Amino acid sequence: MPVYDESFAFCGLYIVDPAYRGRGFGLSLTKASLDYIGDRNAGLDGVEAMAEKYARLGYRRAHRSTRHSFIPKQQQAPMREIVSLSQVPFATLAAYDRAHFFAPRDRFLERWVSQPHAVGLALIDDAQLKGYGVLRKCRVGHKIGPLFADAPDIAEALLGALCNNALSEQFFIDIPEPNQAGLKLAAKHGMSPVFACERMYLRGDPGLPLDQIYGITSFEAG
Repeated sequence: MPVYDESFAFCGLYIVDPAYRGRGFGLSLTKASLDYIGDRNAGLDGVEAMAEKYARLGYRRAHRSTRHSFIPKQQQAPMREIVSLSQVPFATLAAYDRAHFFAPRDRFLERWVSQPHAVGLALIDDAQLKGYGVLRKCRVGHKIGPLFADAPDIAEALLGALCNNALSEQFFIDIPEPNQAGLKLAAKHGMSPVFACERMYLRGDPGLPLDQIYGITSFEAG
């Protein structure tokens, strides 16, 4: 469970082995996590079947997010404004990320964008960072997240450039449903919904700019 600062935490990887379910272990973990959170706000992406249980613990629904899957097969024409994240000053990247996340996460971000088998790209326009995305290899296929962008055309350019790194392989991206442009982008590229979660907050929705969030970083870390 990442604790990002004194005001925000995120509850993820909340799993009990099937052999030990029904014995109260999950509830004990939940109570321990709530004690650890203290007065902080906290978020989670819970499977829909568990949403009512989380609500009884005090979490409130904010929105639904849907995981989409697709296999890109056509090379996208490169845009000169797209560069490797390694060419973006980290302070610039961290400031942009902070505008799309609940709390500062510099240490997490530094490791996330440089993890093995990952590709990080940014779109620069008029010397300004307008969006960035990270592609990482998973046990099955690849996951895109985050994908933050100022506008739909920027998100689409980044999506295409990221997919160019592994054509004909399976990709997944988790799109918050209030981002209608993100859902239209998914439909345009023939993506199929395969899974959904409820984003919930313990002390109220922090008001993220969901219209600029085309791919959540991860359901486990926020």
